[in-house]
Amino acid sequence: MSTISHRLFRNSTIMASAQLLTLLISFAALPIVIHFIGLSLYGVWVIIFGLVTMLAIFDLGLGGTFVTQLSMALARDDKRQVRQFLTLSVLFYLLLGALFSPLLYFVVPLLPSWLHIAPRFWHSVEPLIPWLYGFVFLSQAFSAFTSLAAADQRFALVAVLGVLGQLTNSGSLIFLLIFHVGLPAFIIALYASWVIPTLVYVILSFRILKEWPFTVLWPFPRQLMAQLASFSGWLQINRISNQITNEIDRVLIGIYVSPAAAGVFQIAYRLTRIAKTFPGSLTGTILPVISHWEATDNHDHIRHTFRDATRYLVALTLFFGVFFWSCERIIFHFWLAHHYPGEFIAMALLTITAVVNSLTAIGPTILRGIGKPRLESYYAILNAFLKILISLSLASRFKLPGILLGTVLGTVLGSFYFLWLFFRRMNINWKDGLWSWIWPIVMTATASGVITNVLTHRIALPPGRASSLILSAAFGVFYTIIFAYGLHLFGFYQESRDIERLKQILPHSLLIIGQRLHIFPRLSHVGNI
Repeated sequence: MSTISHRLFRNSTIMASAQLLTLLISFAALPIVIHFIGLSLYGVWVIIFGLVTMLAIFDLGLGGTFVTQLSMALARDDKRQVRQFLTLSVLFYLLLGALFSPLLYFVVPLLPSWLHIAPRFWHSVEPLIPWLYGFVFLSQAFSAFTSLAAADQRFALVAVLGVLGQLTNSGSLIFLLIFHVGLPAFIIALYASWVIPTLVYVILSFRILKEWPFTVLWPFPRQLMAQLASFSGWLQINRISNQITNEIDRVLIGIYVSPAAAGVFQIAYRLTRIAKTFPGSLTGTILPVISHWEATDNHDHIRHTFRDATRYLVALTLFFGVFFWSCERIIFHFWLAHHYPGEFIAMALLTITAVVNSLTAIGPTILRGIGKPRLESYYAILNAFLKILISLSLASRFKLPGILLGTVLGTVLGSFYFLWLFFRRMNINWKDGLWSWIWPIVMTATASGVITNVLTHRIALPPGRASSLILSAAFGVFYTIIFAYGLHLFGFYQESRDIERLKQILPHSLLIIGQRLHIFPRLSHVGNI
């Protein structure tokens, strides 16, 4: 158990660091992008991108099953089935893309009137939609090769390729915009950042399988399809519901407010996504291990992993989310050298949404790992339904804040409903599963955020971005110290393994200083660090 826990923590740290780095790269590129194309055209691109990517969710849930199924096939050393999965992925998504292609002819011409897109913007976007459509289904077709690397626990490689892909995307995008290529630069950057990592994953499949990764799917593998169908049906419901939940805000903002407001939303979303980095990194590394524990009836380990992972996840999400909200005034001054109407309320509401989502990030992964995705479907459907219903009821009157408030309320109600179902299924009581550990984190984040926010509004914004960067860093150090002290003061550190994990990520000298300043607890074995 200790070895597996350390491996999980190491893999999660690697993936979280890589995802954080990719977000910081896109964070740095965004002001340059908006400078060259403008906020309104950027908002139109965001809306169209969200609509086109939503088409990939109609895949019968197959995409969500690949990591689990490939993990099991590798554990059995069933290379023939691995090749069948890889072949099926490529053929299925290419066929799905061909099936939906008439939408390009019948639906795309209607989008300007539906979304209130001005003709001058539509003329720039319309020629790019077929290229974006092709990219979505090509990337999905070869995504199983990425799943194979994850199933084989090559997380370091996945992390490196993710960072390199983002560097390629942002670098090529900025280069092309400088030379006034315009909106087509987005399409070129997408394909450029996808080709090389995909080739690496295909080559890796040769090393794992020791043979050609594709095979002939004839006679038709009925047993394989039955195996997929037994798991993918509920996942399809989950993916559709989650995709609607993730993308509907952009569409509603485009319809009820304006493309520029969608751009403001995307800017705030980019910032709060840093706080949402950790759910993806944790869930990706936990899934194969959960499947192993379920097969060996180690249900206590599964319950312990849920509590431990969720506890850290909520703390990290609150740490980043509340910091960006509390220092929003200075960060936007440094980042974009401009402030947009609605950015403060957008940051606050998106931060709340991110924190509530972190409560339910681990549970669905555990349910997939034990082969019980049905409960996640109930949560996903309710979450999407409530979000759309409340957002629509508030959109016409309250515009951007109303749409985002609908997101918050739908997420809160849906998340607590899911926790109720999950705790019953896993035999977890509310005290151990939530109440005993969440209040120290909330108290710490609230105090740290309010103090920092009050101080940032009592000082004048310095001239120039360099000064704003230095000021943001200074407040970051201040906020971090208060947050770390608050965790210790309110009793967050409950177990000795908290210190063990801090020892893995913090330098020895920094851990000692933190203990002397009473930021970290002093345990009996700490003197032997």
